[in-house]
Amino acid sequence: MSIQNAMDFIEIYKKEKKLRDYLGSLTKADEVRGFIAELEIPFTDEEFEEAYNLSIVKCRDEVDHAILNQVKQSYILLIS
Repeated sequence: MSIQNAMDFIEIYKKEKKLRDYLGSLTKADEVRGFIAELEIPFTDEEFEEAYNLSIVKCRDEVDHAILNQVKQSYILLIS
């Protein structure tokens, strides 16, 4: 598992509405993690947090930061 996988997930999640919709339809954290593993980009929650922190410095403006924060909040809800 890697931080790069988590960073890839963040970028894909931002761009792909179908992915967001599908993940939102899952009811268990294990289903979410299993699907992410099927995408061949597995990562731990700690790696996601590190990827989020690294991505913050790459934000060009407040809009980018707000979108990144939305991704984090969505991920937290998915795995809760």
